[in-house]
Amino acid sequence: MPTNQQIRAANSLLSITHSMKLLLLLSDEAQIAHRRDVELKVVQKERDDAKAKVAALLDELLRQPHGRGQ
Repeated sequence: MPTNQQIRAANSLLSITHSMKLLLLLSDEAQIAHRRDVELKVVQKERDDAKAKVAALLDELLRQPHGRGQ
């Protein structure tokens, strides 16, 4: 194989390798973003549940008669 063809083949291989690395990085970023979005939804649900529990407890406390034991 002549040297020019070897150089072109090597450059082509480097280009393909670079493209594959970029695709892998983009895929990793997409997976990270997806996991972050899922975790965010879980945390928001937990926050909403905690808010509801606090509101229920506060309602319960406020409805109790004042001056117990008097």
